[in-house]
Amino acid sequence: MDADTVPAGNPDPYRHASITKKLLDCFFDVYHEMGFGFLEAVYSNALAIALTHANVPFRREVLVPISFRGVAVGTYRADFLVAGEIVVELKVAGAIDRTHVAQLVNYLRGSHLELGYILNFGPKPSFKRLIMSNARKTPLRPPAVP
Repeated sequence: MDADTVPAGNPDPYRHASITKKLLDCFFDVYHEMGFGFLEAVYSNALAIALTHANVPFRREVLVPISFRGVAVGTYRADFLVAGEIVVELKVAGAIDRTHVAQLVNYLRGSHLELGYILNFGPKPSFKRLIMSNARKTPLRPPAVP
């Protein structure tokens, strides 16, 4: 099963499609109104305003626990957690690169969250959507035999 494949009969085949549309609309609204060149914190504040005006539930700077074999091993601070389900990382970079993607993959893999977005307020607005279903999350190696 591919990462984006959803079992037949799933009522939400696009993983939170309606809230995702609102999130991306807010992202592009902020970018088109503000343009390129601000710090990430400025875009973060503007996105919070846009999400609030769009009635999109979110929390900022949310500590998300990371587990290893069911044991908490640390936390990371998500820029946004939208609707309690979508982790959002903001960037201001020339382009979304593999280190940004690796960061989000690790966040998804180490947490219960399954959907994430990287929103890049670079010279051209861009985003990357990542899905990692909990059913696909496996430990890096099998547990040790006692």
